[in-house]
Amino acid sequence: FSSGLDIIGHGKAFFETVKEAGLEGMVAKRRQSLYRGRLTDDWRKVKCMRLHHFVVGGWEEDFGAVLIGEHVDGQLQYFGKVASRFDSRKLESITRKLALRKASPFSDPIPEADVRFCEPTMRIPVQFLEIAEGGYLRHASLRLFA
Repeated sequence: FSSGLDIIGHGKAFFETVKEAGLEGMVAKRRQSLYRGRLTDDWRKVKCMRLHHFVVGGWEEDFGAVLIGEHVDGQLQYFGKVASRFDSRKLESITRKLALRKASPFSDPIPEADVRFCEPTMRIPVQFLEIAEGGYLRHASLRLFA
């Protein structure tokens, strides 16, 4: 089985083309490997992850996740949540920089319960695959050192 498109020896350049085209990713394989119908180390999906600095608008009460958004047409649109994975030192440093507020800064309703809101002044780097149909990020993860 072949798709008719084999890129041999130019995988990195092809991957950049895939990213520029806004595609989800590509499949890379060892040249002589056969398709086995299951995951193997011979075939790998290489995803085109995106990086953007989103605005923090709140967090889950236990700080397990940060609520993120972006300014769209003058309003803070909710893009979902991303697991924080903060250690206690980083958590303390971040909470000192966040000014609490009673009401949500987001223009849309927030589906999460037990959340605390803050002034939307801090941006954090988030890696994600794409923005899904409902407006939320797919496969989002925090990138503190990005």
